[in-house]
Amino acid sequence: MSTQVNHPIGVLIADRPIRVLIADDQPLIRKMVCAILQQHRQIEVCGEAHDGAKAIEQALRLRPDVVVLNINMPVLNGFDAAREIRTKLPEAGIVILSSNADHHFVEEARKIGVRAYIDKMKAGEALVGAVEAAAKDEEFYVVE
Repeated sequence: MSTQVNHPIGVLIADRPIRVLIADDQPLIRKMVCAILQQHRQIEVCGEAHDGAKAIEQALRLRPDVVVLNINMPVLNGFDAAREIRTKLPEAGIVILSSNADHHFVEEARKIGVRAYIDKMKAGEALVGAVEAAAKDEEFYVVE
């Protein structure tokens, strides 16, 4: 299953960059995601977290426009973190970036209200489109 909505690069929210929080338990993945997003002046990485509980804590403190979450994280998984963030910060868009791109995971993400889901193997430029779509409360799914 592969659905992709194209968005023009350069979309700003109210003339300011889209603020993004990244949560993944793997430092190398967080670094890669930061590097991809920071290449675009319309996106600002405002924080990082290494587990789901810290992602919630950082989201409440930083109030990002978009939270990028991995599913498999210690302390609290990405789905539970997404549920909590959606409850406490309903205006924040959520992007799941995961190597678990199976139909059941994607359906669970949709039930939670996740606006974008990207397979880690397909991240690259798709991640920028996913962040922009989530910031505008639009769907963006790139999975098999």
